[in-house]
Amino acid sequence: MKDNYKKKELMQMIESDFSNLSKDDIKKLIDKELSKGADKVDTDYIDLCFELISMKESNDSVKHKGNKVKISRMFLIAAAIALLFSSIGLTAYAKANNMKITDVFVQLFSDHATIDYKEKHKTELTEEQIVDSELYKTLSNYGIENIMLPQELYNMPFTVDYENDDFTETYIGIAFEDKTVDATVRMYKDEKYVGNPDVMGDFTASKKIIINGVDVYLFERNGDNPKEVNTSISYMIGLTEYFIDYQGNIENAEQLINQMK
Repeated sequence: MKDNYKKKELMQMIESDFSNLSKDDIKKLIDKELSKGADKVDTDYIDLCFELISMKESNDSVKHKGNKVKISRMFLIAAAIALLFSSIGLTAYAKANNMKITDVFVQLFSDHATIDYKEKHKTELTEEQIVDSELYKTLSNYGIENIMLPQELYNMPFTVDYENDDFTETYIGIAFEDKTVDATVRMYKDEKYVGNPDVMGDFTASKKIIINGVDVYLFERNGDNPKEVNTSISYMIGLTEYFIDYQGNIENAEQLINQMK
């Protein structure tokens, strides 16, 4: 395989429904493009690569009376998006409202973001936990492991407003009395049940930060009131997944989460 292919060459392969490149070859092209960094990566080029992978997948698996079935372009795009999570564990940088989040495991759209925790390396908890608060004790009583939350939340009055426990996960919803923040904690029973969660919203800003070795994703979005914004905070430690909804902008949300212990 040569070192690189132009977009025109990839398009010709897709249009002809044939390529002598293997999926591993195409993955190398994606890796090479992503290695340029977030500011220089060509998202259209990566989209073409995923379409090409999707085409090969379809041609390998979809047969009708011994002949290949022609797959529509729309189907190819949909299949390519699915392959981001199921085949090679990489997602392309995608633009939304003229912003980017620089992480190949996050797909950012205009009205939602998808975090690929299923393929992402899962961080293990190394920081000392705060074990003497009611919140910690409550989560522990539900069997939640890897408890790490903003320090401020440990001292806030709260109620458990939702709970669910089945063979796939333990899910806890927490409402704090000051009404500016609520949280959900989901612990998967096995790695095979880990999904790729969607964060919904009309995003105005996004950011990834690292706290105590944990990748934390912040998404600022428009609130119900046109003059208000709220920020979603998402992260995963081991098999425990956290979503915190904060009523405020991304800068204040970052101050809150920076106290995470």
